[in-house]
Parts: sequence; structure tokens; C-alpha cells
Amino acid sequence: MIRADHPLVGENLSTEHYEQLKHVNVLPPGRMRAGLFQALEQHGLRRQVAVSVTHFLAVPELIAVTDYCATLPRLICQHLSRDQRLRIVPAPVDLGTFPVEMGWHVRYRDDPAHRWFRSLILETAQTLSDSQTASL
Repeated sequence: MIRADHPLVGENLSTEHYEQLKHVNVLPPGRMRAGLFQALEQHGLRRQVAVSVTHFLAVPELIAVTDYCATLPRLICQHLSRDQRLRIVPAPVDLGTFPVEMGWHVRYRDDPAHRWFRSLILETAQTLSDSQTASL
């Protein structure tokens, strides 16, 4: 994702151009951070990280007012692209998909309300995943 009027990026990015850009890095807590790092490493891509944030919702404002870019999951890009200041540009390589995990305290493992809520989250995530697959 880049700002809509980014002066250096057209419709596509080469690997060289991708590596030259300054990046906003999303480092969520826990193990989730491994996926993108591993995918970039497998493709031999390096990023110049300008700033790291802990949540995806911190990214749009940083991107909208700088020449930075961010490598984000497709569903998040689609949601954020409603902001006319932003634009989606495909990554120069296929970075694949990454697992999404839920975590909860052991004391809630058998709690009926918590089980119901987890099943609701799972059902919603599956619906989003199915709709994304259908739109490809």
C-alpha cells in the first residue's frame, strides 16, 4: 500500500524498487510477526524499515502523508483502500498466505459464552476468507 499520489510508484513495483522504498513495518505482539519476514526472506527481498507500529490501523495515516509503503494482508488493503488517499500496488513477488490464530486464557477454555464467541469469530473469518477467494 502506498499513498494515491506517490511520486515514485506507478502501477507495479519491481523487486529493486520495492527494496529502495522506505517501509512501515507492522509488528503485532506475539508470533504473528514471523510470516511476512519469512516470506520476504524466502524471496531474497529486503526492506528499509522507516518506522514500526504495533497495529494495522496505525498504517493509513503514515502512508497518506509520506512516501513510505506498507506490505499488508489483502483483506486489510481492501478495507483501507476505501481511503482515497491510499492505493494498492501488488507486491513484486507472491508472498503467499499466513495463518491467523486466536488465543485466550486457559480459564476460558470451557466457558460456554467464550466458546460461542470464538465460534462466531471463526465463522466470520471463514466467510471473509471465502469472499476473498471468490473475488480472486
